[in-house]
Amino acid sequence: MAYNQQPQPSRVKLPPRNSIQKYRHQVAAQARAMGMSRNLVNHALTSPFTQVLASEDLRPAAPDEGPPSEETILKELRDHLTIAAHLELSTIPIYLYGMYSAKQRKDAEDLLSIVIEEMLHLVLAGNVYVAITPQDAPPLLLYDPSIAERYHYPSLMFDRIPELMLHLRPLDEAFIDMGKQIECRLDPPPDQKQEAHPDDDDHYRSLGEFYEGVIHLIEQGQPSFAPNAGTQINDQEFTFPDGYDLQPILDANAAIRALQTIIEQGEGATPDSPNSHLAKFNAMKPPEGGIWNVPVDPAYQQLDPNTDIAKILDLFDAAFCYLLLSIEKTWQVQPGSTIRNDLVNKNIWGLMESILKPLAKWLVQTPAKAEDPNGPTVGPRFEFYHFETGPGGIPKALNQLQDLTKSISGTGFSGWNKVKSAIDDMASIEGI
Repeated sequence: MAYNQQPQPSRVKLPPRNSIQKYRHQVAAQARAMGMSRNLVNHALTSPFTQVLASEDLRPAAPDEGPPSEETILKELRDHLTIAAHLELSTIPIYLYGMYSAKQRKDAEDLLSIVIEEMLHLVLAGNVYVAITPQDAPPLLLYDPSIAERYHYPSLMFDRIPELMLHLRPLDEAFIDMGKQIECRLDPPPDQKQEAHPDDDDHYRSLGEFYEGVIHLIEQGQPSFAPNAGTQINDQEFTFPDGYDLQPILDANAAIRALQTIIEQGEGATPDSPNSHLAKFNAMKPPEGGIWNVPVDPAYQQLDPNTDIAKILDLFDAAFCYLLLSIEKTWQVQPGSTIRNDLVNKNIWGLMESILKPLAKWLVQTPAKAEDPNGPTVGPRFEFYHFETGPGGIPKALNQLQDLTKSISGTGFSGWNKVKSAIDDMASIEGI
């Protein structure tokens, strides 16, 4: 299809201020009203609710609403972990697009390491979600038509202060600057500072602050951990660099360690952490070997819908969304089963290595217009693909994905037959 509308950035909203945060604000307000010192107010904000103040005569009256119930805490925690998973997903296409734009792989090694760790962060957020979610509660959804706007660029990064517009763009200076802002620490350099609202818990100034809020929710809420924790993605299915051991999330301490890993690998445990994503972006330079002439935000590139290029773009979007479906279904199936093994090996690994990668590499090197061989090439869009649904609203995705390949000739695409074979070999998600 041809995309010729003007860019309309999508805006992702965080869940509203949670009950624990409301309760803390009520306690703090009453403490300030009693004329307590700043230190005492801070103590009230950081202490467990059952020990807000040690002195009986200084303890403020209990707020009307009272502490939130465990059911409320669990729902709010699932809401925030869903946002966390979508947040990690929002960065992966950006970093992949920059990586694919480099003509030589050696120029994007640091970016590849960041992408791999973002995949780890997605897995960790999803595993924590599974660990606190009873079997009769809604599963974590990565593919959901109601949130299709989250798979679209340009896009505003959740409720971040200051606002940050996310783009798919080549690995140039602007891309590197965007990466620094995505991974920034809470105290950004002076040229990035804008007016913030630290008392507004509906907004977050960095990814680290967002995850610290989720950790606080776990610490103060002490949620129960569900018996279906065995469906978490494990280290036999995914191995990550630097020896990270993907341990199952079985209690609050393990959940907190997992979320702290995301913070430490992203912005760094300290400002001078050498291997954090922020440090890698600070040291990153545009590729010495050059970049392909890919467009910024390729969803708005005008193409003839009848060409192989346009159809392969649709196929890429559909394959990307089938990857999301396969990941979310993996969390719903017991490890060791045939379908689980197929989801991991044929679908997740097969899609990433044998389908999406060769499609993207072909697209970034292919001129958008045959009559202009030196003009702009084509970039993968990472757009939401609307699969038709069958009984029960289950997407009939694999059949549609395979049908898309039948309309593509593959002329000029040397690896087309291997891509088509990998798609034919994938497992169906219907019935899971």
